[in-house]
Amino acid sequence: MSGLVQSAGGEVLKVEDWGVKKLGYEVQDNINGHYVFMKLKCLPNTLGEINREYRLDAQVIKHMTVVEKPPKTQPKAAPKAIKETPDGGTES
Repeated sequence: MSGLVQSAGGEVLKVEDWGVKKLGYEVQDNINGHYVFMKLKCLPNTLGEINREYRLDAQVIKHMTVVEKPPKTQPKAAPKAIKETPDGGTES
């Protein structure tokens, strides 16, 4: 599958082979499935092509694509306002 991703213009960042596990329910007369986690970096149109190839591959009985959004940056805290008191002092 890594070759498919690379040929479609994507980049494989991480591959974890989780091995054969029992499926939560029977899928296409299968009770066990081989699980593989792949972290990819690609453009949206490339992801569409990869998903299409997975659907067409007879060895892939199910697949899931999760799009990871970049983390939001925290806005910088505004400096505390300093108020002037009636007696000419300051308070924060």
